Amino acid sequence: MLEKKLKKNLAENLIRMRTERGLTQEELVLKLKEQALEISRTALASYENQRSFPKLDVLYAISRFFNT
Repeated sequence: MLEKKLKKNLAENLIRMRTERGLTQEELVLKLKEQALEISRTALASYENQRSFPKLDVLYAISRFFNT
């Protein structure tokens, strides 16, 4: 149950922050790669669709990108 809530919370926040910056998934992936984070658009989509949860190093890099 907790995992489902975490995935939902991450998905909602990730979509909100990405769209607030006017970024597509592909544009966000490119910006994250500039920060030395290797992530695919498919992986990002799976986080936004609540299918998977990122590893901590990925989550940390995303949070640093969005300054959260």
